Amino acid sequence: DDVALLLYRQPAPLEVEFPADANELANTRAALRGWLTQAGMDADQSLKVLIATGEALANAIEHGHRRPTEGTISLRAVAFADRVHVTVVDA
Repeated sequence: DDVALLLYRQPAPLEVEFPADANELANTRAALRGWLTQAGMDADQSLKVLIATGEALANAIEHGHRRPTEGTISLRAVAFADRVHVTVVDA
């Protein structure tokens, strides 16, 4: 009596760290858009996640860092069977 367990998660979590500079937002948004597509999210849901995440990133840059050259922003996205968890952190 053998038992086998196979765990598979697609896609791997997305982890992006970038300077606290608004010029970095387009590249970060593109990376998240591609990752959401890999996660199988439909276009309407993806747009909602992109808008919410974009607002969080912009706020982290604007309010978390007074000088453009200081600090970094981190974005982490994890796909679950029924949801996506996105975390934005300014350092």
